Amino acid sequence: MPKKESPPVTATLASVLQKRKQKAAAYDVLPTKLEGISLRVEAGEKPQVLKRALGKLAIAATEYAERKAELSALADQQKQPEKEIKDLAQAHEGLRGIQSDRDNFKLNVFPKHSITWNVDKLKESLGLAYDSVVREELDVSIIIPNGFPTKKGPLTSELLQEALIKGLVGLGLPKEQLAMIVDPQVVANIDEAKLGELVTDGRINLLEGTGEVTETWAITVDPLRKP
Repeated sequence: MPKKESPPVTATLASVLQKRKQKAAAYDVLPTKLEGISLRVEAGEKPQVLKRALGKLAIAATEYAERKAELSALADQQKQPEKEIKDLAQAHEGLRGIQSDRDNFKLNVFPKHSITWNVDKLKESLGLAYDSVVREELDVSIIIPNGFPTKKGPLTSELLQEALIKGLVGLGLPKEQLAMIVDPQVVANIDEAKLGELVTDGRINLLEGTGEVTETWAITVDPLRKP
């Protein structure tokens, strides 16, 4: 009667934490009865792997390693045509890809933009419309709306810092050191779609330097027809 394979070992919290202390995993290499095949195991461990399981592991690992090498080679081969496609799209205004009926594919190439905002200039540009486009929040690992009503008036970063320090001092932490580590930041959450409408409609003009745009290009490929 064939021997049953051992159930998988479930990692415990203690074992995971202990391994994280190690700078790099230490492995031993154990020979097997299969010619040219060895097992890589955790240092000091000697798992009993049945011949059938060892054969499955060897076949699956060989297939995986071969395909990984092929994919890495293909990824390197993609770099040159990818650059050419992006360069051509950037050199021809409005060009966004190509499609082939013969080879059954459609390729799109398009710019993606991210914006780094200068909040002070944005506030100056928007004027009274600022509160309808930007929501300010205080970030201290918790999110509270900036200006939230309190017994001491609308919540500000200074007021929140004062309250946090007071609470921590009550727990016995030194007040003179808390100001260095309790530092609420005002985070601006900008409704870019609404801001875009205001700019498009001509209702506002953004000051120079209000936002810095970073452009990257992306490529997608899909079949024209399903098989």
